[in-house]
Amino acid sequence: LFNRALDIRRQLLGTHHRQVAAIYTNLGALHKLRNDVPAAEESLRMALEIQEQVLERDHPEIAMTLHNLADVLLMEERIDEADAHLRRALIIKERAFGPDHPHVADTVLVIGVLHASRNHYTLAQAAFTRAIDIWEVTPPQDPVPFAEALANLALVYQIRGFYTEAIALYDRAIPVFDERLGPGHRNTLRARYNLAAAYAAQGNYSVAIRRYQEMLEQAEASLPPGDPALARPLIGLATVHLEMGLYGKAGDFYASAIELLEKTDPLETRALAFAIGGLADCLVQQRHYAEAVPLYRRGIKLLENQQRANLRELGAMYANLASVYSIEGKHKQARPLYTHSLELLTKAYGSKHVV
Repeated sequence: LFNRALDIRRQLLGTHHRQVAAIYTNLGALHKLRNDVPAAEESLRMALEIQEQVLERDHPEIAMTLHNLADVLLMEERIDEADAHLRRALIIKERAFGPDHPHVADTVLVIGVLHASRNHYTLAQAAFTRAIDIWEVTPPQDPVPFAEALANLALVYQIRGFYTEAIALYDRAIPVFDERLGPGHRNTLRARYNLAAAYAAQGNYSVAIRRYQEMLEQAEASLPPGDPALARPLIGLATVHLEMGLYGKAGDFYASAIELLEKTDPLETRALAFAIGGLADCLVQQRHYAEAVPLYRRGIKLLENQQRANLRELGAMYANLASVYSIEGKHKQARPLYTHSLELLTKAYGSKHVV
């Protein structure tokens, strides 16, 4: 329908008209919902090209397109390109609507996501807090972005060790995700997973296990058998059992998660690497060092092959591999791995963080 509307508008109005740009914008949004990132980017760039020619440079419609294009670029981890578009979008929106308008909060939220992807957690926290403050005064028509801001701020608190604050924010976000997106949606599953992880980080393992079990049951009820999304609660259960010293049971959960994740297309690299590293941790605790080493190496390779590697997880996996070599007395092999791990973790957390 959008393509037909686009053809009609072009015939009636010409190729460079504001209404033609609006159709391209809607097409971009549709492609994004379908996870067709290249098509979404192409449509949004066409919209922006037309808008730049027919509208004033600081027109709010240009800001909306810049925002949407940046969102798509972030899906491909093209951080620097997204950053430039978001900065310009924010300037335009603040001039057009004022600093405390919900449209401004939309862009501030995505800026927070960008800062978090760069491990700039102080900046991310400030951005998420600003978006939440705006929406608490002027609630958005769609509460999902507000819930996303709550969940993202919760994750920042969690990474920084403020688990009580994180739990309170997840408890506000999850009911919105459940109601608006459903229990099997990735945002709902991610928030439930992180909430249970926060309880586990506090040492409250019984609550964490109960939360992961509830999450698994809800996902099984709403998703088809073998759906890769089922791997997330399995990884959570595995991680808690690992922390409790139940290495055999933890290993079984990790193995089940790996089996699901290896079937995904495209591969969910980060989740698969985490599960593989967790299984290796279980083997190390059971002194099966020879079996653990190739798993750590596979996990490292997966993380390094990402467009933008997660430095926290990559640094931790290098440290774990170094520890195995050290336990085996292979200190020459361990030393450079420890050094590289420290470099990665320093980049991720800063030089003053206890890593």
